[in-house]
Amino acid sequence: MVPSIMLSQRKIAEILGMPASTVANILNGTPRYKKETREKVLKAAAELGYRPNRASVALKRGRSNLIGIVHFSSAYEIAGKATLHLAQAVMEQGYDHLLVDMHWHHEQAERVLDEMIRARVEGVLLIGDTQRSFGPAYLKILEKAKIPVVSLQGDERRNVPLVGDSARHSFHALTQHLLKVGHRMLVMPVPHSTFRSVTGRMSGFRQAIEAYGTLHLLDEAPFYEKWPAMLRERRDREVIGVMVRYQHERPFDVADRFARFCDPLFADRLLPDALLCTNDYAALGVFDSAKRHGILIPEEMAITGSDDDRHGRFAMFSLTTIRMDIAGSAQAAVDLLCRLIRGETLEETEVELPAQLVLRRSCGRKIAPGKPETVMVPAPLLP
Repeated sequence: MVPSIMLSQRKIAEILGMPASTVANILNGTPRYKKETREKVLKAAAELGYRPNRASVALKRGRSNLIGIVHFSSAYEIAGKATLHLAQAVMEQGYDHLLVDMHWHHEQAERVLDEMIRARVEGVLLIGDTQRSFGPAYLKILEKAKIPVVSLQGDERRNVPLVGDSARHSFHALTQHLLKVGHRMLVMPVPHSTFRSVTGRMSGFRQAIEAYGTLHLLDEAPFYEKWPAMLRERRDREVIGVMVRYQHERPFDVADRFARFCDPLFADRLLPDALLCTNDYAALGVFDSAKRHGILIPEEMAITGSDDDRHGRFAMFSLTTIRMDIAGSAQAAVDLLCRLIRGETLEETEVELPAQLVLRRSCGRKIAPGKPETVMVPAPLLP
């Protein structure tokens, strides 16, 4: 066998005794040849281990059959899930992928984009993009290079189609469930952010609380000052929701941040009925603080998360959470990008897939013996 690294179309032609132009045309996708001839060339190429030269293909086609996948934090399990499903969907469409984690290329976005453009990527998929990490100037670079972009679970951007989860619907359903099982004082820490998923969660929480009671929006310092009085004055039948805005920090570890948020509350046993966490990783920080201060979950306080990470399924956590349709979202994002690559005009530039609630013990839900630990509840659609 001819070593694949040295194998060329001309060598295949010599082995088959065919004109080099015939072999080249068939391997480059020209359809005008007889079926028998095409099958003979393709079979020989496969058996000999032929691999097309990407630079040559890009020169002929103007592109590279390559799609760029850019995400912003490999530390989060959900980013890994999204990357995996996107890569699978890209390959199913007949493309290769170039994967970049901007967490490891901080403040080097222009260099990363330059490399993608030099590689002649046909399109770019952004996972969880933020205006801070990937501003309009970077999108302008891709637009100038005529490379279409689709965002998965990211911000709303001008001229960038978006596939996202129904954060507003799912947090509305989650808050309703907490109220249904008897919780009346709910606290949800949220970052100072205009990120779509953050504002969606806030909106869903707000709508659910205001349908039954009173919502308070406080920064972190005023919250610590007012919270003891709010607990003293609580009335069992009154629903009170508090959104506490905290500042982002660098480096930002959300589990550590939530643990430090809870430490003064747990030390003085100033417990809400339920604490809604930004994601499952943040919930780990709450569990850690609760363990150190002897707080029992869910007996003394309920905890919920979001993203359905694998650690939340362990019995020691049994975390109530929100499961997004990552596989469906990835497929929808790749489908949109492929349509843009083909030059189609999109009528629908925003796709929102419903999430599901995963109800476990951490929310205080009573589970009868013999019943399944996890129950799936479709999140309702809001007006």
